[in-house]
Amino acid sequence: MMGDISFEMLYQKSLKIKPLTDNIETNSFHIRNLKPEEQIDYLKQLGNIKVDKEDSKINIYSRKINNIDYGVYMIKVPIIKESFKDGIKVYADYLYRTCMIAIKEDEQGIWTLDNILLYQDNDFDKVETQYKELYKILSEKNEYELLKIIDSAIDDEISKNK
Repeated sequence: MMGDISFEMLYQKSLKIKPLTDNIETNSFHIRNLKPEEQIDYLKQLGNIKVDKEDSKINIYSRKINNIDYGVYMIKVPIIKESFKDGIKVYADYLYRTCMIAIKEDEQGIWTLDNILLYQDNDFDKVETQYKELYKILSEKNEYELLKIIDSAIDDEISKNK
């Protein structure tokens, strides 16, 4: 279950475009203020950014317990950035992300819990260390312990977003 199809979906949903600022109104104001030829150049540069999906998949570990596939993955996610030193230049920088995922497929369909214990940073070594911790949890814990960890992580995330 944790094969390429799942990871294509994960990768596609992980793609992010980093705005010029955190304020979307400021971003659209900036783009509207570009001269028409600058807007065209900007869009051409954005269209020329090539991202190798296969290169983004760094680590993956999966384990099936009863009828649920659990997994831990680490991916490299491109973030689109802009530079204004010599006119507008659009390029891809990278962020590393690791987390757990649970996928259940049955006759009623597929459900997925993703981004469990999510950790991301631009420092590869920090993220890889966290990946190894998640790998250890998934490989050593029984289903009951694993579900308690996932439940606790979800509760923590809900309390943060209140």
